[in-house]
Amino acid sequence: MLSSDRVAAPAAARAAQLAAILDAVTDGVTVQDMQGRLVYANNAAAHILGVPNGAALLAAPTAEILNRYEILDEFRRPMSPARLPGRLVLNGATEAAATICYRLRATGAEYWTLLTARAAGGPGPERLAINTFRDVTDLKRTEGLLRFLTDASRQLSASLDYESTLGTVARLAVPTIADSAVVDLYEDAAITRVVIAAADPAQEALLNKLQRGYAPDPRDLGVAEVLQSGEARLVTNLPLEELLARAKDPEHAQLLAANGTQSYIIVPFLARGRVLGSLALALAESGRHYAPSDLPLVEELARQAALAIDNARLYRDAHEAIATRDQFLSIASHELKTPLTSILAALQLVERRLSRQGAMHPRDSRALELAMAQGRRLNNMVMALLDLSRIESGRLGLNRAPVDLSALARRLVDESQPLLDHHRLVLQGASVPLMIDGDELRLEQVLQNLIGNAVKYSPAGGTVTIRVQRHDDDACVEVADQGVGIPTDALPHLFERFFRAANAEGSGISGMGIGLYVVKEIVTLHGGQIWADSVEGAGTTFTVCLPLVDGSAAT
Repeated sequence: MLSSDRVAAPAAARAAQLAAILDAVTDGVTVQDMQGRLVYANNAAAHILGVPNGAALLAAPTAEILNRYEILDEFRRPMSPARLPGRLVLNGATEAAATICYRLRATGAEYWTLLTARAAGGPGPERLAINTFRDVTDLKRTEGLLRFLTDASRQLSASLDYESTLGTVARLAVPTIADSAVVDLYEDAAITRVVIAAADPAQEALLNKLQRGYAPDPRDLGVAEVLQSGEARLVTNLPLEELLARAKDPEHAQLLAANGTQSYIIVPFLARGRVLGSLALALAESGRHYAPSDLPLVEELARQAALAIDNARLYRDAHEAIATRDQFLSIASHELKTPLTSILAALQLVERRLSRQGAMHPRDSRALELAMAQGRRLNNMVMALLDLSRIESGRLGLNRAPVDLSALARRLVDESQPLLDHHRLVLQGASVPLMIDGDELRLEQVLQNLIGNAVKYSPAGGTVTIRVQRHDDDACVEVADQGVGIPTDALPHLFERFFRAANAEGSGISGMGIGLYVVKEIVTLHGGQIWADSVEGAGTTFTVCLPLVDGSAAT
């Protein structure tokens, strides 16, 4: 038989071998008894809790171990020990797992671990919980950074307002990756500080006080260097004496000391090969310090912010250009209208006078008619520009009153036909009153434009049919011609400002592309609809439908 010493020796060797293996494992391993006391811990578990090795962890009093860290949940709130996997296993569960965050009280550093517990041993007092700890801090931090950048992208793209975008950049950084943030813009070689933000309101007030009383020299912090080079600047540790060396007087030194910047990063906003400004992030009261590993995240935030800032600035500049253009159109149109009215009145006076005298040569008569026609055409263009200006500024209003659409169509056809040499206007279905609530002058403008277009885009002449009828609760007018038609791909854009179909441009038919845009706005203001049906080379039909007022007769 084997002696007990010979049996014990291999067992001790196996235990030592097993302990050596477990101490070499990178995952932490501990064993708890039913009282929750540690009966085994490998070196990795000890390192997780800031203890030199497993033996030192086992030798330390339980109260001391528990005081080393604070366990937190996903929302950074203290987690109840009863919810930990080891406690669940000791209370009867076979297996339990959780991803937990813990904070070392000594340093304030936070770590994440995947904690798994399995039951072992017998029932009752012999039951043990074998805990394994896998460090997933880097994974959780990467997940957090990805979420941060995704949220940053969403927030930065949510607005095209220039000032709002600048403020969003600073709010994104504070307090997630900075205690305070400053945004500087770089235009025409001048640096302008536009946003100051801090996690602590008192700190933000202090920074604003520093800005007002002691505007910082951008050269001191390297802002100018970053803006000129387009390269980031990282200071991992800023000694207090170096910070105070920048003070201009004792009060300034006191404010700088209170601010207490310990570490900072300055990154440029780069877009389309240009430096638009910079983002300066600082760490102070949190006690953290930036490391080179933090730079890629901040640079990516700056890249996204630069695109958003550039887009917002382009949008702002475009709106300013549009406003300038609209102001010019309004002023130019008003200035042109007055002399045009005088010219047309003078031409009409000359025509009447010479007609009474009967002494006008046919050539002069044709010249006078041409001058009057071109004057009226120019006047119509000026009126269209005025309407465009009113629409863009929201000043195109309606003077509403009951209007008989049938009577309006009859009058316009009667007035227009004598002026046409090669076109015949045919009116259908206008015998029954169709009453709408509208602005008669504006509706006359709509029908005149549609009839005028039908004539203009039928250069070979022919019939233009105006059909008035009721459809359900709407009064509708169709204007159909037999002209050049509209290409299918142009129909969706027909009522856009300044749009003209390609075949109209190619045929030499003049126009500015404003008339149908104005017509659409007038119809929309009346609560109506307008659309076009067309076959290129065979003609076009425009349909306008406007809501009837109560009591209108049925057709």
